[in-house]
Amino acid sequence: MDTKERKRSAGGKRPTAGKRPAARRPAQPVRKKASPMTAKNRRRAAAAASRKRSAAARSNQPRRVVRPPREDIPRVVYTMPKPFSRGVFLLRLISVAAVVAAVMMCLSLFFRVDQVVVSGAEKYTPYNIMEASGISQGDSLLSISDARVAGKIKLALPYVDEVRVGIKLPGTVQIEITELQMTYAIRATDNSWWLIASDGRVIEQIPSSAASGYTRIFGVEADGPRADHQVVAAEPNQPQPSEAPTDPSEAESQPTLPTTAAQITGAQRLQVLLTILSGLEDNGIIGQVESIDVTNLNNITMEYAQRLTLILGTSENLPYKIAYMAQAISQLPDYETGELDVSFKYSEKALLNPRQ
Repeated sequence: MDTKERKRSAGGKRPTAGKRPAARRPAQPVRKKASPMTAKNRRRAAAAASRKRSAAARSNQPRRVVRPPREDIPRVVYTMPKPFSRGVFLLRLISVAAVVAAVMMCLSLFFRVDQVVVSGAEKYTPYNIMEASGISQGDSLLSISDARVAGKIKLALPYVDEVRVGIKLPGTVQIEITELQMTYAIRATDNSWWLIASDGRVIEQIPSSAASGYTRIFGVEADGPRADHQVVAAEPNQPQPSEAPTDPSEAESQPTLPTTAAQITGAQRLQVLLTILSGLEDNGIIGQVESIDVTNLNNITMEYAQRLTLILGTSENLPYKIAYMAQAISQLPDYETGELDVSFKYSEKALLNPRQ
């Protein structure tokens, strides 16, 4: 077939015989007629489109994987120890010693005692207190010990009761003294007289002729007294009972304190005596009591101001008896003499028996 025939066949009529039939077109779907769009449907369509866009946007983003933080594991690095250098060690030791010495020198130069102030002393002068303390001008404040200073003063000066030591910078030492208010004379087993305080501390020995100027104690004696030591009571020379009661009922019926002089020990008398001395000082009855007799603990007596004999009776309720006695004495006129009975044996009140 030549070119003309091809053109004729392509542009002219289709052959009806001896040629391939034309292909059929696919059947088009029948479109339904769209229903009118309402407002509700439009909102639904907009929401669906929005969800699709969001899903598409999320799908396009890379996924983020959240992993737990990793713990930092310390690495163990082994290092070889440095060799010991004796020279470096000695150099460091000398440096530390030099620093310490320099600090101590500065402290000793700037913290020195310039003056010592003493207060509360009446029987002793400030010079006596300063000399007994062992403190002198120029000493280092860092070397002063309160307990050591107080001990030295009380050992050298027996009438000192309490000592308080304070430091006031830059260089003042303050010493406050409290002296004994009252001392009492007690006789020792060798007939010597000694002064004691109300707490039983031995002060010093005095001549026998000077004992009358103090409150004398009878009924108990000191055994080997020594200054600045507690007094020890000597045992009485009376014989002690050899046998104890065998009947339990008799043992329970006996009072705590023995009733006979032979059964009373020196320690019991001394304990009662110290209770009386403490009661006298608590109630301000000091200086006018001439003597205290504890020979018989069922009939304790005292001589007061050369005009009254005070009868305390037994050793029970001694603090209350002494307080009641002080109040009764304050209500008596100065010229009244006789026996003031505060034993409460015959009455619940104090009884005054005038002297004839």
